[in-house]
Amino acid sequence: MWANVALQVAEECQRSGLIARSLGNILILSPTLILSEAQICEIEGILRHSISTVSSKLLG
Repeated sequence: MWANVALQVAEECQRSGLIARSLGNILILSPTLILSEAQICEIEGILRHSISTVSSKLLG
């Protein structure tokens, strides 16, 4: 269940429209080189939501 946590987070991010991939237990993001503050905040929100969702599933 705890294996591939990064993969689970990446899949949850993708459901919310953020392209992420895992490499072992590392989450990789490849945003464009130029981002607005609003885009950074959107990425942060999706990451927070995805991590929270996966944590809730793992912790029961």
